[in-house]
Amino acid sequence: MENKNESLEITNNELEYGNLIDLRSSLQVELNDILDELSSIEEDREKLQNNQYLEEAIQDIIWDQVQNQLAVQIGEEFIKDNNGQKLDLRKEAHIQTAENFEKGLIVTHNADRSIYEDRYKDWQGKFEKDEFGNIRTHTTRSGKTVNTIKKDAREFLDKNRPKGSKEKGTDMDHTISAGEIIRDSKVNAFMDEDQQYAFANSDINLNEMRASVNRAKGSKSVPEYLDYPNSKGQYPKDNQNLTELEEKQMREKYKLAKDDLDKKIDEAEKRAIQSGKKSRRKEALKVTGKALKAAVLQLLTEFLREIVKKFISWLGEKEKNFGTFIAKVKEAISNFMSNLSHHVLGVGQSMVTMLATSIIGPVVGTFMQVWTFIQQGWRSLTEAIDYLKNPENKNKSTSVKMLEIGKIIVAGVTAAGAIVLSSAIGVTLLSIFPPLAVEIPLLGSLSGLIGTFMGATVAGIAGAFVLKLIDQMIVEKQIDELTNKKIDKYNDKLIVQDQMNAVEMALVQVDKMESLSQMEDRHRQAGKIMRDELSFLLEEKEKNDNEFTEIDALLAELMD
Repeated sequence: MENKNESLEITNNELEYGNLIDLRSSLQVELNDILDELSSIEEDREKLQNNQYLEEAIQDIIWDQVQNQLAVQIGEEFIKDNNGQKLDLRKEAHIQTAENFEKGLIVTHNADRSIYEDRYKDWQGKFEKDEFGNIRTHTTRSGKTVNTIKKDAREFLDKNRPKGSKEKGTDMDHTISAGEIIRDSKVNAFMDEDQQYAFANSDINLNEMRASVNRAKGSKSVPEYLDYPNSKGQYPKDNQNLTELEEKQMREKYKLAKDDLDKKIDEAEKRAIQSGKKSRRKEALKVTGKALKAAVLQLLTEFLREIVKKFISWLGEKEKNFGTFIAKVKEAISNFMSNLSHHVLGVGQSMVTMLATSIIGPVVGTFMQVWTFIQQGWRSLTEAIDYLKNPENKNKSTSVKMLEIGKIIVAGVTAAGAIVLSSAIGVTLLSIFPPLAVEIPLLGSLSGLIGTFMGATVAGIAGAFVLKLIDQMIVEKQIDELTNKKIDKYNDKLIVQDQMNAVEMALVQVDKMESLSQMEDRHRQAGKIMRDELSFLLEEKEKNDNEFTEIDALLAELMD
């Protein structure tokens, strides 16, 4: 029974020892986690206290605004240089076609725009219109619907032309009739009235004809006059006694005149196409130059951003001299070159902004300011949402949440204020010092550049100041929270350390008890060995004593 109790006691001791070892390992893991959290809290406190990240955010707002404003300004300059017209490289904007002319669609970007507008206006003025301003039409012999020409519309073609001979009973007939010329959209799009007159009364188109035939033909084309009967079902051979020879001659003359007119129209149309292509190419080169300017200014502002950043860093150093300043400039150049691929992406964005302004107009400037507001606001909003969704921030004060939302408004006001200030400063500088209107190649007017940079900088600094105040208030509250959290973690650390000390003491006690138990077992085993040895010795002694008694008896017997 005693051995059973001893065995049970040993087993319990082993279990307790194993539990203590596990507990010590668990407490060590917990302690390491607490130390890591303390280190993280300290890093967060440092970040909040130095506010370097705020300075970078503020600089980003300023420079992004400068770059957007420059891109928009270059787009506006393009419109100004393009005679107030927005960018449009479509063919129909530069090359006038007869189809579009007929529909009243006049080229918008060709230098000949006013010519085509005048031609279209004059052309439309030659047709009769109803009370609603719609052109009146009628149906010809062939069943074709055509515009009805005013009675006086052909006067410009009849002025000072040969009239024929009363003695011969002839008139001078327009083979291609005045009506055909007036109604033809190609003729009116590509030939002015002088050119139309020259063709109409040329030797190839103006021919002597029997007066009765000429008056019966009127403004109809030769094919329609010859091939279709009048309302009585009569053909020219019936009511005008037109001979086969006369008919053949009319058809031949018509073909010659038609070929000549088509040739003249084709030549005029080719000139219009060449003019349109030249206009289109000129506008493309113009916008390419502006795009190059946007790219140069984008890279320049990126470089200036690096210079300013290093200059601010230089001002914060204890030792400031020309040598350290040059070193910072070299660092700025190195950073600029190493991030060149990123800057190229920025160039693309500026060019897109410039092109959008060129295509849509100055409204893009306002849109970009709104977009900057949305972008900055969205960024702050997402940060605020992430902040609120973070379980660690669930119990943060409402004031901190409201301050985060306030940052959205400030960022938007900063972005919107930059464009107002840029424009105001540029105009003011120009009025005070007119020589600032001088144009710098690829960069624009000096007053505009100064206004852009100063406006964005002033607005950015003002916004930065407010943002810094808001963020500083948030930082102070967050620092207080982190400080309290740090204190709590220190308390947790002390508790865990006390628990670990208690576990170590318990382990020492267990080791001590185990050592005593082991010593008792050894003593017990030593006593048993000693008893066994003593019993053995006594047995040996008794055995030896018996042997000596037998020997003594034998000796006594021998002596007797």
